[in-house]
Amino acid sequence: MRKKHTGQPLDHLFRKLNNATQAHQIIELIGQAKAFKPRSNYEIKDKSNLLEQLNGMLYFMGGIKQW
Repeated sequence: MRKKHTGQPLDHLFRKLNNATQAHQIIELIGQAKAFKPRSNYEIKDKSNLLEQLNGMLYFMGGIKQW
């Protein structure tokens, strides 16, 4: 049984993505997402999805592709 108030390992980065308003915040999140070591197939897909969303947001903000 999981502890109270814990979620999937990348959930906190998805929440930060929703609040990110500047390109440097997105770049920091990309670095954190790349450093994450997935432990299951679900986490691999989750990480890939997160990086795709981060790059889409970064492209939307400034036309830069990071990943």
